[in-house]
Amino acid sequence: MNRPSAVGQRSCRRDPTGSGASRSIGPASTWSPRKCRPHRDGVGAAGVAGAGELNLFLVILPMKSRIADIETQLILRARGHGTTTDLDKVGTPHFAQFVPLEDNQIGFFTVYDGAFDTYIADFTKNIGGVFDLLFKFTKGAPPSPCRKYLQEFIDFASGANRTPIGFYQAYPGLSVQDIHALIADKKSESVSPAA
Repeated sequence: MNRPSAVGQRSCRRDPTGSGASRSIGPASTWSPRKCRPHRDGVGAAGVAGAGELNLFLVILPMKSRIADIETQLILRARGHGTTTDLDKVGTPHFAQFVPLEDNQIGFFTVYDGAFDTYIADFTKNIGGVFDLLFKFTKGAPPSPCRKYLQEFIDFASGANRTPIGFYQAYPGLSVQDIHALIADKKSESVSPAA
């Protein structure tokens, strides 16, 4: 299975020589025989720590036809705010976006906190209905509804997930909930009278 793994600010890949060293893949980086560690200057310098793991879910869905592609895009545009509300209920996505691609394909790209199976189960509970609609137009889709066929959806999602070439993370270790708490703290500081 192609299950995502946690990524820090830099993604790591094993050295092709098989020596066991890692190489950093990212902007202006080259392979070197050192362990790849996330760069934590920004968050660490601010005195903020988190223990969260960011994971990627990157899927490209091939549509059955050009008409199916157009219908899918119309459905997604019409659901815009509803989809945002549903994703807020999941509570772990940092961002999520549907992207129209060439050759009658729709990309779904998201960064989320926590374990893959848990994310997909929460995701299915809150936004599965959108995928049930999309899967009517998708080649090779799993059975619907997603809630009823959760394991089949998890297997489909795991097999369809893509691995990025690189990934930048501005706030390693911070979960969506950590970020919300920091924002709330900052807001309460700004309304509290100065001591």
